[in-house]
Amino acid sequence: MIITIDQIICLKTVYEEGSISKAADKLFRAKSAINYSLNNLEEQLGFKVLDKSAYRPKLTPKGEEFLFKSKSLTKEYDLFLENCQNIFSGVEMKLSLSASSMCSLEELYKVIKSAMNKYPTTEIVMHREVLSGEKMLEEDLVDLALFENLNNKESYEYKKLETFKLPLVIASDHPFLKLNKKDQTRKNLIKHPHIIQRSTMRDFALNRSIEDEELKWEVTDILSKKELIEQGLGWGRLSDHMITGLLKKKKLTHLKHLDVEPKMEVFLCRKRHKVHGEVNNFIWNCF
Repeated sequence: MIITIDQIICLKTVYEEGSISKAADKLFRAKSAINYSLNNLEEQLGFKVLDKSAYRPKLTPKGEEFLFKSKSLTKEYDLFLENCQNIFSGVEMKLSLSASSMCSLEELYKVIKSAMNKYPTTEIVMHREVLSGEKMLEEDLVDLALFENLNNKESYEYKKLETFKLPLVIASDHPFLKLNKKDQTRKNLIKHPHIIQRSTMRDFALNRSIEDEELKWEVTDILSKKELIEQGLGWGRLSDHMITGLLKKKKLTHLKHLDVEPKMEVFLCRKRHKVHGEVNNFIWNCF
């Protein structure tokens, strides 16, 4: 028994339109073609799906059950046709992007929301990464990447979006700050845990200014790092946009006398010699 999607669509359209004539008009088919399709369906099923004894055809009880059971199939078929149209038009089925956990993402989220509204059938996958954005882009794990300090500018199209600082901070009630100012040295600081984030890609471990003799505490996400430092369990660098309020409330202290405050440039990047789809271009052009 081979039941075609065309037969199901014919039955569904007759039910929705209330007559075979109207169904034929909607499907741009002859009445005889609709009748032929339905007769073949009934022959394959072994039961009547339409009662044609009255002026208007109506579903039989088995026809109602059959049509109900086919709902998910017709819905998937409609989605399949829409996806085919998207493939033809250049709209991606899926778009992957990564964003550094150190970057402010407020503007990116607004753009993603607009993209989702404009292209509702595109699946957008978001990765929060640590020290791995450029590597993920290089290995085609993502289509777009937002990360700090681009190294290989020749291989990528890029837009510089912002600059932020990474101040060296510690909890204001941390024992280190109870030392005399002359004893608040780097040598004494590294006796306490340095809270660091592990690179998302373990084979691409890139740590900034981490000394071998330091006592380290690795975490996998920026919020854990922030919480551990805030609770006085260690020290480390955090993006200035994350800690402005904590510094004002004096919950964190900037170790200015030990700090050479690095400035980080944030770039939105994608591969230069690659054909990009419509959703990718939409996000790109929003910046």
